[in-house]
Amino acid sequence: RAKGTFARNGHDVNSEEFWNSEYSEGVTYAEYVENGVLESCKRYLASLIIFKEEGLSLSQSVLDDINEEVDFYIDYDGKKDEAAFNELISKYGIDDDDLRQAYIIESKSDYLLSYLYYLE
Repeated sequence: RAKGTFARNGHDVNSEEFWNSEYSEGVTYAEYVENGVLESCKRYLASLIIFKEEGLSLSQSVLDDINEEVDFYIDYDGKKDEAAFNELISKYGIDDDDLRQAYIIESKSDYLLSYLYYLE
């Protein structure tokens, strides 16, 4: 996501010079993104463990929404061609199944936060 955000803001994210340039005092763009990814991974892993320990599950409607979202991207960005979409996102090291799993992990983390802090 960070790479996409930087690209939308006009940065040349395919340039080594960009990634080695300073994001903030003493931190390069590469270090900023790497640190963010590591923190997100820790948070998601902890969430998945607690999600399982609590015996939680996602509703079928949430899973259906995730599938619809990925299918939308396949239709829109892949021109209704799953192989074309996978080729497009392969530069990020993923395919549509990986994207689905990422959305599931994110949804589990979101649900867990709601479960832990907003129970009435």
